[in-house]
Amino acid sequence: MRELHQPEAGVRILGLGVGEEGTAPVQEYCRERDLKFPVALAPNSVLADYGHVHGVPVTFLIDAQGQIRRRFDGVRDLHTYRAAIAAIRARG
Repeated sequence: MRELHQPEAGVRILGLGVGEEGTAPVQEYCRERDLKFPVALAPNSVLADYGHVHGVPVTFLIDAQGQIRRRFDGVRDLHTYRAAIAAIRARG
């Protein structure tokens, strides 16, 4: 995901840690993976708001109006994410 985080190109990544035991596991996870995008702890109520997230990772592509445009359950390759972002931009 860090390859996609390009604020100057309008692509921003925010990671949410759900069900973690405080900040220490999230900080360690980010450190181990050299993540440079923001990561925050999310309360369990977020699970219901985003369609019952049960496994990780789950990736949501959200447009500039805050609408969820795509959801990916599980790991996808970089090409898949880039193609989905391009399709969202093409549709406006």
